[in-house]
Amino acid sequence: MGLIGCKNETEFKKVDTFSIVYSQSSSWVDYYYKVKIENNGTMQIVEGLSSLNRQSNYNIDENDIALIQEKLANLATMNIDDKYGFGENKPTDYPVTFIQYETDFNTDSTAIYFPDKAELPKELELLLNTIDQIISDTDTLKNE
Repeated sequence: MGLIGCKNETEFKKVDTFSIVYSQSSSWVDYYYKVKIENNGTMQIVEGLSSLNRQSNYNIDENDIALIQEKLANLATMNIDDKYGFGENKPTDYPVTFIQYETDFNTDSTAIYFPDKAELPKELELLLNTIDQIISDTDTLKNE
């Protein structure tokens, strides 16, 4: 007698190409911070406050690209909601975060405003944390 085993494997899709647009803005103070990250390692930043603005270009290293690809591979297998955290009885003066991504096999976007604890999918939260860390490590002019 032979035993036949079944494997329940979730399909893992590798992300080779990607483009991410990540922005934060607040209409209260007319502030915006927009980042575009491409799989070739370019990171373009446009930041503005009223009439003052700047544009900066950076290159991120291969380790950061691989980290983004890993986080995107996990997120891109699911559909994210159009928005998180909006609703009644919320503060009205926080910035809104917007993220849009394109990969080899999926495109999606969402807006985030003061989400409740555990409202964001873990995969989205991990990608946002990764992007925030890369920006913090790379954009030396932010908030100067």
